[in-house]
Amino acid sequence: MLASSLGQIGFHFPITPLLILGLTALLLAGWGVFTLVLRYHWKHYSTRKTEVFTMGFFYFIGSFVLIGLTVFSALLYLSSST
Repeated sequence: MLASSLGQIGFHFPITPLLILGLTALLLAGWGVFTLVLRYHWKHYSTRKTEVFTMGFFYFIGSFVLIGLTVFSALLYLSSST
């Protein structure tokens, strides 16, 4: 309902490539802080090293895939908008 009322009054939010790349940079910074906290807790409070290794492996693989897709989509948007 809010989106339709904003569309009727002509409100538009411009999404620029710089905005997308800035949000990607914030996402990377947040991911870095979260990773540091998570690794600290895994290192100091873990009881089973094999499970911690498995969790770390899947966490980093998944994180790199998501960050890569975010950067790829931002670059695609950048190339298509200019």
